[in-house]
Amino acid sequence: MKNLIAFPCLLLLVVPHWGWSQESQVRETNVPGNAAASHLFLQVHVSGGELFLSESGKCGDAQARISAADTSTKWLVSNRLASNGNAYQEAIVHRSGALASNAAPEANLRKTYRVDPMASQREVGAVRSEFRPDPTMSTDLSLHLGSGSSLLDLSHLTLHNLSVESAFSDLVITYSKPNQTTMQKMHVHAANSTVVLKHLELSRAKLVQVQNDMGDTKLMLGEKPKEIAELPIIELRNGVGDCLVVVSSKNPVRVVVKTGVLAKAEVGDESGFSKLQNTPEPTFENAAAKNLPDAQVTMIHCNLDFGELVLISR
Repeated sequence: MKNLIAFPCLLLLVVPHWGWSQESQVRETNVPGNAAASHLFLQVHVSGGELFLSESGKCGDAQARISAADTSTKWLVSNRLASNGNAYQEAIVHRSGALASNAAPEANLRKTYRVDPMASQREVGAVRSEFRPDPTMSTDLSLHLGSGSSLLDLSHLTLHNLSVESAFSDLVITYSKPNQTTMQKMHVHAANSTVVLKHLELSRAKLVQVQNDMGDTKLMLGEKPKEIAELPIIELRNGVGDCLVVVSSKNPVRVVVKTGVLAKAEVGDESGFSKLQNTPEPTFENAAAKNLPDAQVTMIHCNLDFGELVLISR
């Protein structure tokens, strides 16, 4: 568990290096605009390698590029505008050999993101992908990740819903600027990954659900800006792996803990959390949450089957 507390060191291992290799070729892909749409349903599929996603920085503009030694690997982007004003866009990192030669690409796009468990680490690491959505477009974002590592900087996007499905891709979700609208739900499911969540107080999410079947989960919450009204309910579920929750002492947080017979919660006097009395399940709060009703604090529900939970408020 000591490795979990050395959080900055862990981030260095999880966050990939985003420089472009001189041996690889960088290829840009045109991403169709959706100026006529009222809402965008965006799906991004990456079967392996490194993915970096962040806002494009320009109204009405989205960008995609890829660096890979294999010149047949590229982004495929399809776009459809429905009669109700919604746009449906799908972006897939595709290697041309993955499609049947006699089949139309549009009919086979989904086949290309399936995880190949036999892919070598060299092959996985050889592909570095970037996708940069339009920050002003009202969006439901869905990501399907295979193996490798993914850094999702969701700062300043306009996300109404977020869904992330990760098989073996280590995952970092981070914010430095608030989401531009209230997010109804953030759902993250990882099969076997290290999951790091930073500054979710800026996500403006009403509900955050994170399930990590096998691997460590780290949650960091900073001080919530006064202009943000949303207080998220955060549900963390870990199967096999440890869970670390680090929150600002200025952010009122209450944590409800449920552990299996092979799990334990480590909450000492030096943690900055104190245990409440006469609660149905073990419940802890930091000093900022003292005497506040649940509606005025960030509620975190931690369910741990096998591993250790550490809470820190500082």
